[in-house]
Amino acid sequence: MSQTYIRLPTLTLDLLVGVYPVERLQTQRIALDLKLKLALCPASRTDDLCDTLDYDHVIERVRALTALERPKLLEHFAGRLADDLLLRFSVLEAIEIKLGKQLNGDPPVYVEVIHERSRGDSD
Repeated sequence: MSQTYIRLPTLTLDLLVGVYPVERLQTQRIALDLKLKLALCPASRTDDLCDTLDYDHVIERVRALTALERPKLLEHFAGRLADDLLLRFSVLEAIEIKLGKQLNGDPPVYVEVIHERSRGDSD
């Protein structure tokens, strides 16, 4: 059985995220990696966009949700994003989301959250 994934590595977005008051004053640059597992992908035979996931639409939705959400935690945003994408795009079987941001400090630290969800999963 063949399996098809679409990866959208290293999208950079501005998100108002954080627990501490200083983090709530302005957006932070986050890095977003998506690995999208398709339930069925006849496009490998048909060469037709209608037979796969239009990743331009996925990117548009990610940007829209990033502009709307104001999460405290990256984990929460990853879960919201996974739920939204699985709901909107029926061809998705599973999704892996990796979110990262720079933490202030000396030296600065980079943190990543990885969230995986399959269709039908519930938290």
